[in-house]
Amino acid sequence: MTPDERDLEALLRQPAERLAPPDHSWEKISRRASRRKWVKASLSVAAGVVVVAGAVPAMIAVRADHNNGTSIQSLTSSQNALPNLPRHTVKRSPIPTAPAPSSAPAVPDDLVGFLPASVSFVSQQHGYAWGNIGRSPQGVIAQTWDAGETWTKLPAPAVDNSVATSGHDGDSQIRYSSATTGFVFGAKYFVTHNAGGSWSEAASPGYIDDLEATHNHRVWALVRKTENAPTVALYTAAPASSDLQAVTKVAAMSSQPGADSIAVNQNQVYVVAGDAAFWTSRNGTDWQEQPSPCPASAGAPQHVLLTTLNRPGIYAVCSYRTSGGGESQQTYLSVNTGKTWTQTAASPAAGGAPQTFAAGSENDIIVGTSRGGAQVTHNGGKTWLSDQPPGGVQLGFVGFIKTQTVVGVGTSASGTAGVFATSLDSGRKWTVTNFSR
Repeated sequence: MTPDERDLEALLRQPAERLAPPDHSWEKISRRASRRKWVKASLSVAAGVVVVAGAVPAMIAVRADHNNGTSIQSLTSSQNALPNLPRHTVKRSPIPTAPAPSSAPAVPDDLVGFLPASVSFVSQQHGYAWGNIGRSPQGVIAQTWDAGETWTKLPAPAVDNSVATSGHDGDSQIRYSSATTGFVFGAKYFVTHNAGGSWSEAASPGYIDDLEATHNHRVWALVRKTENAPTVALYTAAPASSDLQAVTKVAAMSSQPGADSIAVNQNQVYVVAGDAAFWTSRNGTDWQEQPSPCPASAGAPQHVLLTTLNRPGIYAVCSYRTSGGGESQQTYLSVNTGKTWTQTAASPAAGGAPQTFAAGSENDIIVGTSRGGAQVTHNGGKTWLSDQPPGGVQLGFVGFIKTQTVVGVGTSASGTAGVFATSLDSGRKWTVTNFSR
């Protein structure tokens, strides 16, 4: 072998250098996959849409307000890696793996009896849930790294879960605006900047009804001076800040608690309050008042929820008091960013207050109420299927984390066990796991 041949062979034997991907390449993929609350999404979601197969949205938040509203949000992000937090309570076995013993606990000891009230996903696998355990109202946060197969308890702010107490001093929602920044809010306002490793209380102008974040991590919040105050005002916080400032271009809006909602899609922001106030912004700076999706002719709406699509589409659900003490539901679609609204051909059956509103596309929509399982349509509101999931499971909050994948939290038919539900076909079939043994 000649010296040149020996040099060439030595060169070929050297390990190949791993090249870093071009700047923002992952962010571009996640933007194409990003979908916003087809719920209310997300979440937050969590909101139709075109999703790249296999791509992971950078932020998906499933939202539910203190009056049982729900939303999902998909946000793009180029955040740094998460801090080293525990990912699983049980180490994964190498492949091949032996079947797990039947006596293995379904949940870790410190999450037995967990009753989730709100959930926020920052990817299709990684999410957080807020709730309480058993009869104790103390707030608890659980984290999953595998789309809900296993959960780990994390530190939580020192505040009660108000869903468990029906009190006025607790919080009822969790929302993450990035992989590291999250919020727990209601009567008090807590922020984490280390993925839930620790929490600090931030100043709040009042009771936070709803909170969402656009893809650049600017936060938007609807705030009342007290939980039951008759007017609600819009506030905002700059990215990486928890300091809420009043949006003076949007006047204070009159509506009862529960009849207001925020939806975001990229930089677009939509705010509704009752049957008279609906504001839109293309960039979060310039605001325009539009006709409300909820007609006053049907009476004063008791609850209003919004959810957006990646296309210029917005869904709204408006509920009105019925003579039997329940609420009738009307669903509307706008395809021109809220300028005009069209009622769907059919409406969900009358029931309790809406606590879930999610849309994976213009055809796949879920509405759930406080009186039983969710109602689902797969044809854009022409017909509705009731009791989803079957068996009396009540999904408090639900959202899409992919075009057809739905996640939700709630309670069992008895109301004594917390559940995490997943559907891989837009709500036709469900897998339900509970936090009891």
